[in-house]
Amino acid sequence: MAEATVVNYVSKLVDSTKDFVDDVLDGAKDVEKGAKKGLTKAKDKARDAKDKVDVDKLRNKAQKLTEQLDKLVAVEKKSTKK
Repeated sequence: MAEATVVNYVSKLVDSTKDFVDDVLDGAKDVEKGAKKGLTKAKDKARDAKDKVDVDKLRNKAQKLTEQLDKLVAVEKKSTKK
């Protein structure tokens, strides 16, 4: 009978260990999923910020080009009036 008690004890210990490991792995999966989601959001925000900077640079270049074209048109108008 002592042998059956030891077997029951070891069996319960193994079951408890298995449950513990399953819980740890489930928790690790949740942490990994959350980390991936967080990194994806951070990556998207960084890309959006970079895109915004690039768009702002393009707007500035377009504005400068427009100013240069306006000056060229003004010079052209002056030369045709003469």
